[in-house]
Amino acid sequence: MIYIFIDESGDLGLGGSKYLVLSALIVENYSPLDRMIKNMRRHKFRKELRKASEIKANRSSDELRRYMLKKLNRSRQISFLI
Repeated sequence: MIYIFIDESGDLGLGGSKYLVLSALIVENYSPLDRMIKNMRRHKFRKELRKASEIKANRSSDELRRYMLKKLNRSRQISFLI
């Protein structure tokens, strides 16, 4: 099974931002992604992600963003589309 996660950044409404960016994260197996997120929540970024129901990059520390991107980049099962 293939899982596709789609997100957008920007606002095209009145007074919105100049750009709208769509991105997709495509995985064939959800388990490695799920393990990465659980590990971040339980160990490395436990304090930062304790109350977060959703991980928002714009509200996250630089360290968390770098860690996530590095882990995603190392995975052979994950494809990106921006």
